[in-house]
Amino acid sequence: MATVISGKGGAVDGSNTVRDWSVEIENAVATYHASGGSSGQGAIAGNNDWSGQYNAYGYLPDVLPGEAFEFKGSVDGSVGVVSAASGALCNEVVINFPIEEGGIINHTVSFEANGALTPGAAVATDAIVPDAYSAKDATVALLLQQTPFTETDETDVRSITITITSTNPAYRSSSTSGETKRVAGNLSATVSYSVYVEDGDPSNLPSEGDIKQLKVKCAEADNQPATGFTNDEWWDFKWMIYSGTSGIECSPESGDIIGATCNWTMKGFADVAGTQTKGFINKPLQTPAAFWP
Repeated sequence: MATVISGKGGAVDGSNTVRDWSVEIENAVATYHASGGSSGQGAIAGNNDWSGQYNAYGYLPDVLPGEAFEFKGSVDGSVGVVSAASGALCNEVVINFPIEEGGIINHTVSFEANGALTPGAAVATDAIVPDAYSAKDATVALLLQQTPFTETDETDVRSITITITSTNPAYRSSSTSGETKRVAGNLSATVSYSVYVEDGDPSNLPSEGDIKQLKVKCAEADNQPATGFTNDEWWDFKWMIYSGTSGIECSPESGDIIGATCNWTMKGFADVAGTQTKGFINKPLQTPAAFWP
């Protein structure tokens, strides 16, 4: 007799503090109508493709956009789905800091096929005791691109979202055996954060076209994993350009505090003292810290 099970024993191999995982598997079925078919549709199997994501706690995902990895998603530690050794290619990570709610820093890792996905045996090990970090100490610091640098912490930040994306082109050929494969593509990044507007005056917000080095502080020293680090940890984006403000709202009826969302996008190159200079994206808790270039 068949049995059903819950997801309580699920895991993603190599990742800890995972909240959930999912995959979508599809075949590009080719359909046709032809003479002799009595107006009925015919169909034949086409190329396979798949994609997936997992949600976890923490401010540094195990894989980042453009990186290939072996995905093993298990439902009970022994069965599930598994890709080839480099058969999954990360295309996006989103990292959330819910400061206002005093919530837990969390992230989503999205990935796409770089070869076949096999259902069945999927041994996934997650023996690490879960550890989570509060978003209450997170903040945003802005640095002018000129030298020497001047750093200013944003005030009354309510939430922060980091999004890093790699547009990974897909291909199918006589060498892929009906499977979809991908290669790492171009990289982009955005940072948005919601704030309470100082004095309710929108002129206190950044101006469109501003260019800054932007740092997201992830945690205070007493809110870090037990890895020997004692300093504050940052995601560091050099540089970003201000792409605009959204959601400035004033409601006499509700009397809510006036807020807004500040939006920044990656600007990998900027003029520093008259010289066009390449920036970087640095990740926390890593030596070397550089993610890009």
